[in-house]
Amino acid sequence: TTVSDANGGSSGTVTNTQLSGSGTVVLSGSNQYVDMPTSMISSLTNATIEAWVTWTGSTAWQRVFDCGNSSSGVGRSYLFLTASVGSGVGMRTAYTTNGASNETSATAASSLPTGGVHHVAVVVNDAGNALSLFLDGVQVGNTSFSGHLSSITYSSCRLGRSLFSVDPYFSGTIHELRVYNAALTPGQLQTSFNFGPGATFF
Repeated sequence: TTVSDANGGSSGTVTNTQLSGSGTVVLSGSNQYVDMPTSMISSLTNATIEAWVTWTGSTAWQRVFDCGNSSSGVGRSYLFLTASVGSGVGMRTAYTTNGASNETSATAASSLPTGGVHHVAVVVNDAGNALSLFLDGVQVGNTSFSGHLSSITYSSCRLGRSLFSVDPYFSGTIHELRVYNAALTPGQLQTSFNFGPGATFF
């Protein structure tokens, strides 16, 4: 049940399931998730969070990750990535320090595809004032961004579970997660996608 960080010392814990023999985490969509250290995100300025996931689909608002805090089951301050926000609307990454009505978000035209391994990435370019969303090495969402990751109040950082209690748990497999203390360029993310999980350059 320990998710070992191969490079940065930010190991996590699997809740209500365990790692498979291949080192992946299979989440059923029912009270299964991974707890990660909040310092994995809170200590960064420019940042890139990327993952290889297989999503089984079903309901909207399932989180790939959600880091921040909540009150009475409602997210208040966070950075998240959801696979879909509903029919006709796609993946979304969102940032706020003061509730959902004050979110800064980048939304793709379509949801995370189901039935195969896909690369997703959120880029926080603090220096360039941009928040970007990537799918399989291609930018699919972008917005201007004046916030800072250090301004979020952190109580948890989870893979597969939302800070909003009404949202469903993630249903699918998380194959690999990487967090960089840099805003990777589109070219670098395309390279990362091409090499795939378990890249030899690590």
